[in-house]
Amino acid sequence: MVLGAAAVNGKIYAIGGYAESGREDVVEEYDPATNTWTTKTAMPTARDGLAAMTINNKIYAIGGMNASFDHLTRVEEYNPVTNTWTVKASMPTGRTGLAAAAANGKIYAIGGYDSSDAYIATVEEYIP
Repeated sequence: MVLGAAAVNGKIYAIGGYAESGREDVVEEYDPATNTWTTKTAMPTARDGLAAMTINNKIYAIGGMNASFDHLTRVEEYNPVTNTWTVKASMPTGRTGLAAAAANGKIYAIGGYDSSDAYIATVEEYIP
């Protein structure tokens, strides 16, 4: 599975993912103005297959799969200004391979796969 990616204030953030060593908690910031990468504070939960998106200048890491192959309900918020993570309210449904989007001040977790690898045909709404 893949990492999550989101942009805030002209910088791009690559979050989590999968490497030879397993699922990752790594957060890397790319600044196109200086063409540099900077490692930031690690995400609390190592995972891949997550969705990442930005709302209110904060990045949300949503769902995904951990090293035990659990399909996560976990939602974590990253503040680029303070370089800190906050655990937020979990989603009702664990999912990996999902998409996420923001509209009208709300976050939507869309689709993905559940723990039996069945497609999830629901959308969950979160108000940050």
